[in-house]
Amino acid sequence: MLEGLKAGVVGLGWTPNDNVSWNIGYSHIAIDTPTVNDISATGSTLVGKYSANANLFGVSGTFSFGHAPEPVTVAAAPPPPPAPAPAPAPPTCPEGQTLGADGSCQSPPPAPAPEPPPKPFRG
Repeated sequence: MLEGLKAGVVGLGWTPNDNVSWNIGYSHIAIDTPTVNDISATGSTLVGKYSANANLFGVSGTFSFGHAPEPVTVAAAPPPPPAPAPAPAPPTCPEGQTLGADGSCQSPPPAPAPEPPPKPFRG
C-alpha cells in the first residue's frame, strides 16, 4: 500500500421494485505531500514535492425488462362428471301390433263385420 494514501468511500442504493434499482457513490482519495528524487536513464534528475487528491462521484440505474414472474401453482381440475346413461331404446312390438300410449304392445282392433248385401227391391 502506498504510504500517505488516505481514502474515504460512501454509497447508497435504492430498489423501489423488482425491475429498477438506483445507486450513488462518492469517494475521496488524498495523498500526503510526497517527495520525489529520481534520476532517469539519461542522467536527468527530478526533485520536488507535490500534493494530490481526487473526488469521484458515480450514479447508476439498472432497469430490468422482461422480469420473469413468480411461478403460479395451479391445482388440477376436478374430473368431469360421468356421462349420463343412454336413454333406453323404445320397445318394439311384434309384427301386426302397435305401441300403445301406455308403452305396451296392442293388437289392432278387429275389422268391422262386412255389411250384408242389399236386398233386392220388390216393388
